[in-house]
Amino acid sequence: MHEIRQSRKARLNAEVIEFLLNEMGKRADLSLSRAVDTRSNLSTEVFENIALSIGINPGPYEARYNLIDKSLLKRRNEIAHGEYLDVGPDDYRTLADEILHTMRLYKTDIENAAGAELFRR
Repeated sequence: MHEIRQSRKARLNAEVIEFLLNEMGKRADLSLSRAVDTRSNLSTEVFENIALSIGINPGPYEARYNLIDKSLLKRRNEIAHGEYLDVGPDDYRTLADEILHTMRLYKTDIENAAGAELFRR
């Protein structure tokens, strides 16, 4: 609501108020095809947005943001844009282990959120 007010666009504000007054009692019609937007690459910004939208607190993952943005996304982009990237077997193994560990933690959080029906909030 703060962002809508900050936009200073009367039309947008009027539409939101009209929705709140007239539509809040109706059942939501959500398009699941657009529910998760990765913007083609997973960054910490995208990760946070997805986590929050399904009821997962991204706070415990903040210590891994450098891993996601620098170690994974940056390298992925460099390779995708044709840059040479020398990654030794030990570096690769370490990165893969850290990413897999993070994915397992997230999987557990998703399972717990689904079990607690946090997505309904």
